[in-house]
Amino acid sequence: MRTVPRRLRAATAVVSGIALFALSTTFATAAPSEEPAESNDSSSESSLGSGRVQHLDLSWTRVHAHFNDVAPEGTSSGDTVQFSKKITGRVKGSADYTCTVVQENFLCDGIIHLAKGDIYVSTGPLDDDVEPAAILGGTGSYMGIRGQFTKTNNSDDSQGTYRLRFVQ
Repeated sequence: MRTVPRRLRAATAVVSGIALFALSTTFATAAPSEEPAESNDSSSESSLGSGRVQHLDLSWTRVHAHFNDVAPEGTSSGDTVQFSKKITGRVKGSADYTCTVVQENFLCDGIIHLAKGDIYVSTGPLDDDVEPAAILGGTGSYMGIRGQFTKTNNSDDSQGTYRLRFVQ
């Protein structure tokens, strides 16, 4: 079994966070009376538009990860990794994404499948585990969603938590 490189684990965690972000959006939409996590962020809501900024922490579990190594051997441009995550907690769904190595960075695109629609996410170069990832949009009940998230994960990136910040 191939060991997943650290930068790939970081990419997996970020993309997984995107999926969790989407699920958290579902939770916030489905249960607006639930209390969101407290925010220590001092930025204004105008940075995300005219909507009310919402915060939510979510947990995830990795279901599958597959690394495709193209020549040359080792992590290099053109390599890809595919991930599947299970969103755990009150809102159920799945997240699927692909990351591609570009020079030394992993660039990832993902989709979160939920009962009320899909949420699309993307990350830029992953420099460390606290880089925010973007929420690009969605379908169904998630049309117009936008925002970002950060993540924490355990040492082998099999489980983690995402801190979501979004408007819809």
